Amino acid sequence: MSDTQRGIRLFECVACGHVFQIRRAFCPKCGGTRLNETCAILDGRVVACTQVHTAPLGSPTGSVPFWIVLVDTVAGPRIMASSAKALDIGERIRTTSKDPTHGPYFAHVPDDDQT
Repeated sequence: MSDTQRGIRLFECVACGHVFQIRRAFCPKCGGTRLNETCAILDGRVVACTQVHTAPLGSPTGSVPFWIVLVDTVAGPRIMASSAKALDIGERIRTTSKDPTHGPYFAHVPDDDQT
């Protein structure tokens, strides 16, 4: 995976197949303890977008303003990440990150990009 497209770390329950983002000792759906860890570039649709004008002290996001985006991903989990610009509700996006210490970022996916 290139430095311009880092994935998001996800966990999948071996027992029920539930996929989630936040590491836990067990599956939040079935309680299973056998979990597979993976890293994936995720596509999804924006369900909420909030502009942040004042970053918390030590924020890795850099300059303000930036946007916090909530996304329903194709893989299943609803995840929160940052965006360098405002994204519209319902807009199709893909995860991308130049620096994994910044966590996941989202970018617009043009309608003609089906990959």
